[in-house]
Amino acid sequence: MSTLEGHDGASDSTTKVTIEALKEALAVIRNCCALEKILMKKKSLNSGDSPELHSLKVDKLKVLSESLASSCAKAEKRILDHRYI
Repeated sequence: MSTLEGHDGASDSTTKVTIEALKEALAVIRNCCALEKILMKKKSLNSGDSPELHSLKVDKLKVLSESLASSCAKAEKRILDHRYI
């Protein structure tokens, strides 16, 4: 195996890691878009909503926000971990 072949293997590995990192980043962006859509709905909350319905909406937003924060943190960690490989 020549030095050039070994380099191609490393390059392929780096490319695969980069692709995975980009896929994860895309998933985070999609989550952000979904959260933004929900937040826009929240802003247009009708005053006719019952307190129970409003509470359910707020709870759902909290769960989505926590999930998004967790996904962002994991994606950032993976990107940083793979950046130096």
